[in-house]
Amino acid sequence: MAVESLGSLVLGLIPGLPYLLTGQFRSILLLWLAWLVLFCLGMFFYGLPEGWTLIGLAVAVHAWLIFRHKALEVLEKFGERIVVLLFLVLVLVAAYVWLPRLVIPGLGCIQSNMAIPYHHIENGDALLMRRVSKELKRGMLVGFWAHTYGVLRDELRRRGDVRGLGQIVGLPGERLEIRRDVFAVNSQALDAKQYPVPGWLHGQETTVPLGQGEYFVSCVYGVQARGRALNSQVIQRICVVDRERIESRAFMLWWPLSRRGWLEVD
Repeated sequence: MAVESLGSLVLGLIPGLPYLLTGQFRSILLLWLAWLVLFCLGMFFYGLPEGWTLIGLAVAVHAWLIFRHKALEVLEKFGERIVVLLFLVLVLVAAYVWLPRLVIPGLGCIQSNMAIPYHHIENGDALLMRRVSKELKRGMLVGFWAHTYGVLRDELRRRGDVRGLGQIVGLPGERLEIRRDVFAVNSQALDAKQYPVPGWLHGQETTVPLGQGEYFVSCVYGVQARGRALNSQVIQRICVVDRERIESRAFMLWWPLSRRGWLEVD
């Protein structure tokens, strides 16, 4: 009986399968449909608070479908039933979280803190991310470890690293300039709608050379610096990112739904 119950638990990882194999599927049809609706809606809102709530409800229904098939017959004590049910919930939560990331490596959802008119991205929009490819291109929106700085006694000091979302503007070996709130690469101005200069860099006139493996990533960094503290050397320290710190790239504008679509980079 124990082996049979274990087999039922394993088969139950596919919602409703044990019932289908034993000819009992009609008895759980409504529960299975509830799971299907919750799961599909959870994926539709993936990465958003609403999505995680719906996926949590789908996990609860899925756990109950597994539990009621054999566990209620085998386990008689209330405490044992609670422990097994909680164990099923934990296993399913891990499966629901990691399965999408197995299908799309590095899948995640990040909110943008800057507007990019070219991609119809506004501040607060949610973007889907995946593991970054070997080749990085100008215009990519990337997830990376950003250095944060603050000013102490007129000196800029590093405060720590945080996960950030930024846009690659400068590539290795290039000379990036900021002139009149416009980015330029090797003296060629870039489209301001496609490569907007973030507000904290407005009014800056600077040139930043990029070495091998270095990228200029435009982002609303956590910088507490004003006036004299924000010079070319400081901007270089903040915005130049090593390849090793870039982990993922945005591939889809996910939310709001009215602007959902794929992100393309020339």
